[in-house]
Amino acid sequence: MQALAKKAYGEVQHRTASDKELEHALFRQITDALMEARDVKDEAPAQWADALNRNLELWTILSGDLLHPENKLPEELRKSLLEIGVFVRRASHRILAGEEGIDDLIEINEAFAAVTLVSLKALAQKDAHKYSALHEITNVNGGAIAIGHPV
Repeated sequence: MQALAKKAYGEVQHRTASDKELEHALFRQITDALMEARDVKDEAPAQWADALNRNLELWTILSGDLLHPENKLPEELRKSLLEIGVFVRRASHRILAGEEGIDDLIEINEAFAAVTLVSLKALAQKDAHKYSALHEITNVNGGAIAIGHPV
């Protein structure tokens, strides 16, 4: 499975130009896998379990970023985001035990996937130069909740 993850990461990395876009693409890819898994749960339990595992890996990495000493987010915000990571972990275990559905995880990922990119596009108002200028100065050290997020 790690080989597949590295392959997917490599494919996404080649299609995107920045850490922000890479993180957005990974969130989108994993969220799409969760949605597909939700729709075929009973028919493809391995696909369902793999989607949950990939999502857990993503949130584990993001939690590590939040705990990194160089993370410039305010302490309270980091704690709040880490609590979301804890929720994702607990919800995933309840989902695997058959106690919950997968929709909460999909909703959380969708919220985080697009925040920065959609905000930049809205601020630029279809002006490519303005978008480029905003993109260069926004969240220069990482993606949606990586080091330096301007929440």
